[in-house]
Amino acid sequence: MADVTLPTEYCDVVMKGGVTSGVVYPLAVVELATKFALKNIGGTSAGAIAASLTAAAEYRRRHGSTAGFDIIRQLPERIGAPGFLLSLFTPDPPMRPLFRAVRSVAESGNPIQAGLRIWSALVTGYYKSSALGAAIGAIVPFALWWFGVAGATAAAVLGTMWVAAAMTLSSVIAAATTLPILLRKNRFGLCSGFYSKHPIGQPPLGR
Repeated sequence: MADVTLPTEYCDVVMKGGVTSGVVYPLAVVELATKFALKNIGGTSAGAIAASLTAAAEYRRRHGSTAGFDIIRQLPERIGAPGFLLSLFTPDPPMRPLFRAVRSVAESGNPIQAGLRIWSALVTGYYKSSALGAAIGAIVPFALWWFGVAGATAAAVLGTMWVAAAMTLSSVIAAATTLPILLRKNRFGLCSGFYSKHPIGQPPLGR
C-alpha cells in the first residue's frame, strides 16, 4: 500500500443541487483535497452525486491511494465528451419514436426544421404504418396514370404529394393510438435506465 500523507487540516463539504453547480464540483473538490482532509461530506441532487464520489475518493485516500481524486479530476473532460450525456438517456425501444420527436424539438433552430425532424422521427419510428400509408397514397395517382386521366409527370407530382400526406397521416394515427398505452406501461417516462450505454472508448467511471 502506498504511503499517502493526509493534510493536517480538516474541511466539511456540502454541495447544493443543480446541473450548473455540479459542473464545477469535481475540480473544486480536487483543489480542496490538496489542502484539507475532507471529513463531513454531503449534498443534494447533483451535489449528492458529487458528494458520493468525493466520499469514495477520500475513503480511498485514507487507505493509501489518491487514484479516486485522479478520477474526479478527469470528470469534466469525460462528461463533456461528445455523446456521453446523451448516452445516459437511451430510450426504451417502444419509446424511441417519441424520444426522437422530443429531441427534434430541442435541437432544432427554427420551426420549419423542427417540423421536418418531427415528421422524420414519426415516419421512421412507425415505418410499418408509414409504408402502408405510402402504398395507399400511391393508388389514386397510379390509377389516374393507368387509365390515361393524367400524364406521367402530373401523376408523379400528385403521387409524391399523396404518398407524403398518407405516410404522415398513418404515422400520426399510429402514434396517437399506441403512445398513450406505451406511456402508461412505461410509467410515463421515456428512459428507464436499463438501456443506457457508454460511448465507445468511454468505460464506466472508476474502471
